[in-house]
Amino acid sequence: QDGGGGGNSTARTNDSAVSPRSKSSARSARFTSVAEVSGVSMGEAATDEMKALLRTLNELSEEWEGFAHRVVIDPLDLSEVVEKLKKIDEVQGEVEEKALEGAMWWDQLKYKLGRHSWELMAHRIRKNVSGDKEAVRLERLSRPFQQISGTRIDDLRPNDGFSWKKEIGALELTLSEFAQDMRRIYIHYSTLNGGMAMSHSEWNSFTHDCHLATKKFPQGSLDVVFVRTNRRIGSEEDDSAANPDRELVPQEFVEALVRVAASKYADVSPRLNERFKHMMVTDVLTRAAMSNADAFRRSLKEEKVQLTYSSYRSKLKSMFAKYASAVSQGGKKKKKKRVKVMRMSDFVLFAQQEKFLQGALTKQAIHNLFARVQDESGDLAAGEDVDLDFEEFLEAVAACSLYILPDPYLPFHLRLENFFLQVLRLDPKKRKPR
Repeated sequence: QDGGGGGNSTARTNDSAVSPRSKSSARSARFTSVAEVSGVSMGEAATDEMKALLRTLNELSEEWEGFAHRVVIDPLDLSEVVEKLKKIDEVQGEVEEKALEGAMWWDQLKYKLGRHSWELMAHRIRKNVSGDKEAVRLERLSRPFQQISGTRIDDLRPNDGFSWKKEIGALELTLSEFAQDMRRIYIHYSTLNGGMAMSHSEWNSFTHDCHLATKKFPQGSLDVVFVRTNRRIGSEEDDSAANPDRELVPQEFVEALVRVAASKYADVSPRLNERFKHMMVTDVLTRAAMSNADAFRRSLKEEKVQLTYSSYRSKLKSMFAKYASAVSQGGKKKKKKRVKVMRMSDFVLFAQQEKFLQGALTKQAIHNLFARVQDESGDLAAGEDVDLDFEEFLEAVAACSLYILPDPYLPFHLRLENFFLQVLRLDPKKRKPR
């Protein structure tokens, strides 16, 4: 019928008569969307509970269709209609809750599987299997910055009908482009106060340096992003070590960046990946500070530096054993054993006793140094305990030498050797004549 003009009573009566059918169609569409979001159907449900919920939802929808097809609904039936609608909403809510919970578990499983895959590849390369060790190391460490949970950012889903799966896929491809830079940025800012994750004040330092706050997107909005991102959803593990309250771990930092880009640059593009790329290129990469830990580690592998290490290695091992703590490692399948690790408090005591906790090398600097060394082993992303094995201890000592002997015109290996001789007062191992 024609929808123009003032309309007549017949038109209004017909509209009223068919409105239940229209509402039914809308609700049917919602049932379909629930099944799509959950990723299950009657024949593919992951659990019996989900199957039962979906069966109930289908039965309720069929009953509702019976009412909707009536041209006139008896007023006496209205109370039953209301009850059926309430029941439909109640069951639909349970389905959505189970779908959300399942999606969160799937996101966690994907991350853990990815992490174990890279650990396996790294292990094979250490066993002399062919491959680019440095590329694999960097890929493993940047892995948390390449992924995003579609469930956690579901509120950012565009309303233009574009596939959410494709949206997340395109976004993760763009994240991969900037993963190394995001990792270096995260390391710098998350260690400003000596912690392992990004605190609110460190987040503010980052957003201030990048000039992310504007009149249209003020500081208050950035604070809201921090709080919203730091929340836990559904069945996320309640692990305060891996995901400390009021701090952003790497995956949450990525989510926070996506949220800022989505809100601040909504007018740039309807696609989230394009908004994110615009923000990274325009605001972040040109202004944010970055850790140079990778360049430092490359310098540690230089031949002259390695020769210097070899001359003092036995003495450094004795020094490590003197100050390190003994801890138990192993579990049910592996026999427990006692090993030595250098904790933060141990290293501070080491610096105090050997009298090089001075000048620019403060306790705060040691905290920051620890966080950067831990990133090499992947502990920064995993949220594990902060301690160093012997090889990490050597890296930390080398970093301390640059604090104490900052002469930029003296080669690194000579600064390191002077630190061993003058500060730690170690005698070098005599080298065999060639």
